[in-house]
Amino acid sequence: MQSIQAGKAVVQSVARVRRMFTLGLAGVAFLWLFVIPAAEVWQRHNEARLEAEIRLGLVADRISSFVAANLDIWEFEGVRLPSVVAGVMRGGTNPPSRLAFINAMGEVNEFPVQGVVGRFNLEIEDVVTDGRRPVGRVVMTVPLDEALRPALLSGSLGLGSMALLLLLVRMVGRKALDQSLSVIEDTTDSLGRRIRELEETRQLLAAQSVHLTMATQDITHVAQLTTHHLREPLRTVLSYSQLLVRWHEAGGKGDEAGGYVDFLKSGVIRMQTQLKALSAYLGLRERSMSPTPVALEDAVKVAVRRLDSAVVVEWGDLPILTADAEMLADLVADLLAHMARHGRPGCTPKVHIQAFALSGDWEIRLADDGLPLAERDRDRMFQLLVHGDGGEMRPGLAAARLMAFLLGGALWVEDGAGDGVVLCFTLPRHPPIRI
Repeated sequence: MQSIQAGKAVVQSVARVRRMFTLGLAGVAFLWLFVIPAAEVWQRHNEARLEAEIRLGLVADRISSFVAANLDIWEFEGVRLPSVVAGVMRGGTNPPSRLAFINAMGEVNEFPVQGVVGRFNLEIEDVVTDGRRPVGRVVMTVPLDEALRPALLSGSLGLGSMALLLLLVRMVGRKALDQSLSVIEDTTDSLGRRIRELEETRQLLAAQSVHLTMATQDITHVAQLTTHHLREPLRTVLSYSQLLVRWHEAGGKGDEAGGYVDFLKSGVIRMQTQLKALSAYLGLRERSMSPTPVALEDAVKVAVRRLDSAVVVEWGDLPILTADAEMLADLVADLLAHMARHGRPGCTPKVHIQAFALSGDWEIRLADDGLPLAERDRDRMFQLLVHGDGGEMRPGLAAARLMAFLLGGALWVEDGAGDGVVLCFTLPRHPPIRI
């Protein structure tokens, strides 16, 4: 009797284990067959939509810029529009199957694309303006078949795997359970790899966003220079040219001509200086960089020689970095030149340089004893050109900030512990990947 009861207890225990195992297997099947594929489909759909929206935004911005630059004749230059957006359409993982510009009159201008129409398509559009008002819209159709196929394939493979797993459970029991655990472990590893790939994609998008931000700053500097800074020397040249013409028409008597010519020369020189600063700034992105091991101390010495004793520089132990030696020296020289321009009257600025190791980066700090930050116009000091004493234009720290960015770091300013300020920038321990 006791043996029968013990046997029944064993059978009941085995039945409970089987029910628990069946429920667990059903839960895993639900997760594998529905939750994971659905999450992957949603993720890949969002990635494809984000890429399409970024691409369409760039297309709309380029067409808007083209329309604004050719406001009077752009309607007749539809053949040039494909070349305007050609660079944006290259690359990418999901080429559009249709890209067209529809103007305010309803006329459609189709652009050549490489994608083909799929069963699942994403339709998006963006507005094109001439700088003030809408002149049309850009529409894009992106096929999602390639983006969704891995998820559907994963679901199909999961279905087949689960069917095989159930068959093996019925046939060999424990052996099938071990195999299922192995499959689950492989799936977990695959998901881990996919998560890492998604994280790498996110980091790449973040880096591209930073590049777009810097490009926006470039456009801002160009706009400020062309719409504001160049007006003053142009007004000078125009005014004194008119005075010189009047003097000539009046018979050319007196000594005013020499003064007029001097003012004309000064205006032209200021224009040349500003245009040279703009050209040098925009040329930074075109410079070829060759990251090599370079001692920061050597870059500091090169920068000090360029300034010809305009500042007194002290430093301690400085690291060896992997960076472009010439651009690093230019960066340090720009920062020291800024400190030389903002020293206290009658005193040679003293600068102390330190380097601190961070997680994956080096932080370099240049502290001076010059004017405090409140007297240096913190809001404008990172512009391309700033107004100095007497109204003349001085170089700002825009070029230095861009060089720090191209070297893989960032530049900012802090209040000094006593007098002066601290200019800080970071550089990576390993050379950055340029986009």
